Parts: sequence; structure tokens; C-alpha cells
Amino acid sequence: MAKVLGTKKTERAGVNAFKTSLEAAGHIVQEIDGGNDYGEDCYLSFTHLGHRTGDLAAVQIKSGVKYRRAVGYAIPCREHVEDWTRSRIPVIGVVYDPEMRTCYWVNLTKHLRREVAAGKSPKSVPVSEDAALNGAGIEEMVSEVREYITETLGESRSPYKGLRGAIQKTIDERQQKRAEHFASAPLGGHPIPLFESEANFLEKHPNFIPRMITTLTYVVMIATHVMLLPGLYEVAGIEYSSLMRISWLRAVP
Repeated sequence: MAKVLGTKKTERAGVNAFKTSLEAAGHIVQEIDGGNDYGEDCYLSFTHLGHRTGDLAAVQIKSGVKYRRAVGYAIPCREHVEDWTRSRIPVIGVVYDPEMRTCYWVNLTKHLRREVAAGKSPKSVPVSEDAALNGAGIEEMVSEVREYITETLGESRSPYKGLRGAIQKTIDERQQKRAEHFASAPLGGHPIPLFESEANFLEKHPNFIPRMITTLTYVVMIATHVMLLPGLYEVAGIEYSSLMRISWLRAVP
């Protein structure tokens, strides 16, 4: 039986972690076949409000604790410096720490171009432990990389052009917020924002509605009797004296 190496499992864990995180954020990750891996493991296609932006990045993923350093992490680059600096699309470096179960990223192309321009011959690229790809970290990475693409290649064509595009953008933004609202809902769902204050009040005062119903019932009964009293008084006056009228009215339920 063929033996599965531990290093292979660690490598796959890194790719899977990156792919899961970015696809959960709505972006597209396309893996590169291992036989065609020349320094990149996958391509990352960015989206916005469910539409592809046209912005693309290549990704090099390293997995394992061996990439840890005294401060943060590092990605070896000795044999890829020329490829990553001359690339027409940015190459993003990702380190997956299996013990932390977290991915950390760096813009390899941007860093190496700066180093080479300064006359240096870098052997590795540092990765900050503050650049984690989780939650807001993914949004920051997407924003920075797309901004870098705009600076180096020019602004990508917006899918929202003219009045029709503006209307479609508004619709897409509302649908995106609605999807995020329900995706993050706890058990039982979110209260409707319009009635959130009322929902909080009822949670603090669970007996408010039953007591209110009882009170309103008595109010309606009393109001009904008050409205009927003049007519009943007149009816009683036909048969009884003033004193008898009052006694008769008191006997009316």
C-alpha cells in the first residue's frame, strides 16, 4: 500500500484552509495542478457583490511550523525572485500554521520589487503575524491587493455603468446585506431591525403583553357600560322612579 507522507497532508491542509476561507468570503479559488506548480499553488479571482471584478492574483501557499520565525513567518523566495517580480499579476504568499489553524499573507510581488529596486538579493519574504486571513483580515487583504492591481495595471472595468448599472448595484448591495444578515443569524434568527427596541423590551418584561390584554379587556367592558348607561337609565325611567332606576341599573351585569 502507498504511504501518505505527513508533509503532503500538511501541504493539503494549507491549501484547503486558504480555499475554504476565501470561498466563504465569496471569492473564487482555482487550484493549479501539482505537476504544473512552478511557484504558485492557485489563482484567486476577486468578486464584489456577487460579480467578478476582473482582478486576479496568483497564490503561493506554504504550510507548517518550519516557516515560523522569531517574529512572524517567512516564505523562501531564492529561486522565484525573478518570476514573482516580473509577474503581470501580483503573487500573494500565504503561510498556514497548522497549530494556530490560521493563514497569514504577504504581497510577494510588491515586497520583492521594492527589495530588488533597493539593490538587495532577498532569500525570503517576511510575513507578519498581524496579517491573519480571518474575518476582517480577508477584507483588508482583498482591498490592498485590488488597490495594488489598480496602481500597477490600471483600474478594472466596473460592471456597474450608467443608470441601469447604478440601479443594479443598489439591488446587489441590498441582497448582499440580506444574505450576510441571515448567514450570521443566531438560533431563532435576528429580530427585525424596525422592531428591535420592542423585542428588547419584551425580553426584559415577559408578562407585559398578558397584563396589557387583561387591562384592555377591563377597559373595554367599563367603556361599554359607560356608553350604555344613558340609554339604560331612560329605559328604567319608563317603569321605575328615580330611586328604583338606580337600584335597577346596579342589578344590570
